[in-house]
Amino acid sequence: MYVYVFVCNIKGVAKGQCFSLEDWCKHMYLLNIPGQTMTLSLKYRLLCGSVVITTPFIYYEWYYRFFESRDAFVQVGFQWQELPDIIKTFEHDVDLQFHYADHSQRLARRFLSPNTVNCYWHKLLSLASQHFPKPILHENAVPFDILLALGADSLPHPMTPTRSKPSIQEIGTQEVIPEKQKLDIAIVIPAIAKDLALMNLARQTWLSYDIPPLTLKHFFLLSKHDDNLHNFDLHQNVEEDVLILECPHGYSNLLHKMVAGYKHILKTYEVDFFIRADLDVQPPIRSLAVLTMITNLHEDIVQPERVPSRLCDSSILYRFEAERPSKCNSQCAVNNLCQLFSYAQESKTCYMHHDCSSTRVANENMTTQEYLPRFLSQRLIEIADLESQTWQLEVNNLLASIGLTWPIDKSVKKSSKPFWYGIILYGNDVQLNDYEHKPHWNDPRFVDDLALNKYPPYAEASVYAISGVLGRYFSNLPDDLNWKQWAVEDTSMGVVFAGLDIRYVQIPYEIFVRLRNFNVITE
Repeated sequence: MYVYVFVCNIKGVAKGQCFSLEDWCKHMYLLNIPGQTMTLSLKYRLLCGSVVITTPFIYYEWYYRFFESRDAFVQVGFQWQELPDIIKTFEHDVDLQFHYADHSQRLARRFLSPNTVNCYWHKLLSLASQHFPKPILHENAVPFDILLALGADSLPHPMTPTRSKPSIQEIGTQEVIPEKQKLDIAIVIPAIAKDLALMNLARQTWLSYDIPPLTLKHFFLLSKHDDNLHNFDLHQNVEEDVLILECPHGYSNLLHKMVAGYKHILKTYEVDFFIRADLDVQPPIRSLAVLTMITNLHEDIVQPERVPSRLCDSSILYRFEAERPSKCNSQCAVNNLCQLFSYAQESKTCYMHHDCSSTRVANENMTTQEYLPRFLSQRLIEIADLESQTWQLEVNNLLASIGLTWPIDKSVKKSSKPFWYGIILYGNDVQLNDYEHKPHWNDPRFVDDLALNKYPPYAEASVYAISGVLGRYFSNLPDDLNWKQWAVEDTSMGVVFAGLDIRYVQIPYEIFVRLRNFNVITE
């Protein structure tokens, strides 16, 4: 006895005769009946764990060949004349029945898994792309995966007509119509109202440098709920670089202040990179800005490989074990004698070198890379105080020595991953019992919430740079959601970025040692 069932989307079939795909799998035998072309539902029948019976294929889908010679189905003639005998054979041989039903389902789970289907589409698009012209990307093009992750806010915004700016941008009390302007770098500085003198000092010193031809703008971030804001003369002391934000005030709410600041800036500007700095730190901003632009380039440019499969044995400074070569880069950055680093893949060993004047054949697969930021940062520090035009000419001459120009041409190959560039700290223990020096860093809630006794990698907050897309990711939250801050802002930021596939890049020693802390003493 045969029961014929119909898929629910066939028009004209009575309601009682209509069966869902799930109902198919309740039947031992499923007939694969061709339509106008191939039978699109064959894949569902194969996954059912039933005996699939089909006529010969005239039209093919890509996966058919994986099943044809593997007992995944039984084939009959176009007129189905063998069907009664086939059914009779299976009814008398339960083992054969089980073999076909089980085998087709196992093969379908293997060859029709999400990974296999993704692999097919990747291969198909890769091969098809060889027969089409290479796409020409607009300079504001956004990678599709970023668009999926961040939504429409990641798309470039058109410029709006210029209007006069108010003397103060106060969020929550007046509507600010954003002017979508292009910024190469936005410098973001969290501040408190009583530190007006420090703000003025920063404006007069490191923030006064121009970095031609880049477009930069700095922002001091203050909370609307700052207890000392009433002493802040809004007409005399607040300039266009101060944002008074609707966010909680205080050290324990710094992360929320940063979210509010980034969100407000991105309503008004298109930002390629953000530099975050503490108010009491004076970074060598010109050098840091150039190195930020270089960090955005492809790794083959920033870390060119030298003497492949050989070990520089003329000046091994020291070696250490590391799970991945990025640790070699980080260690070389903070050692001012290190000019090159090598990574032995089998033994997972990093070698730090001062030079590579002599080499020997390596005992294992070895890659040696030059640490270009060392050469660049030394010279960038030397020329940092030159007059603008002279400085720009010197930077151009410096980059010409490694085949680049200043400003860096947009056609130069960029890294495929965004970056976090700063004093990167790995595996720091969560502070729990310091009641003398830094009690506000004690973080038992971090351990309770995440069951971790070490922080994920993070950049120390005194100064760091991030790709613009990370700023958009960080601030692109609905109004009723916010990131959790534990005891310290920078370690909390490490949790925000921990699940992203990004590069953690260590700033070189030459920049690190020139981070000056300063204060204003009043008599």
